[in-house]
Amino acid sequence: LMGKMVNTALSCTPPIAQMAGRAAILNDSAERDAVMAKFRTKVELLVAELQKFSDGVSVYGNQAPPNVQDYQDTWTQVTS
Repeated sequence: LMGKMVNTALSCTPPIAQMAGRAAILNDSAERDAVMAKFRTKVELLVAELQKFSDGVSVYGNQAPPNVQDYQDTWTQVTS
């Protein structure tokens, strides 16, 4: 019994955390959108500054680098 309790406590997400995660996914899209907008602004600033370098730094801006074209749907979701 103790072994099972220890295993559950160390390997499973507690039900309260699962419920909180579900509630956040279903109800907090405005917060997520606000955080993602801040993140996008930071990424755009970083890209703009990196594009100023001329010594071999390649920046793809809002396009996925050629080696990750298989992930285009994910890239679009992250950068949109």
